[in-house]
Amino acid sequence: MLAKIAATAILAGALTVTLSGCKKQEPSDKTGADYKAEAGRQIDADNFLTELDSLEESIGRDIEESQTTP
Repeated sequence: MLAKIAATAILAGALTVTLSGCKKQEPSDKTGADYKAEAGRQIDADNFLTELDSLEESIGRDIEESQTTP
C-alpha cells in the first residue's frame, strides 16, 4: 500500500516537472559588440577595482553556495 502511494507520488511529481518544463528565454538581439560597448560604459578606469572586488566576492559566494548545497 505504502509502495503504491510512494510510486504514485513520484510519478505525479515526474509528470508535473516534465509537463511544466523550463522557462524559455527570449533570444537576445544584442551582439558581442553591444555587450562589449555596454561593459565599457559600466566599467571604466575609475571604478574597475571596485567592480573587480565585487565580481570576486560574487564568485566566492557562488562557490560557497555550491559546496554547501547537496
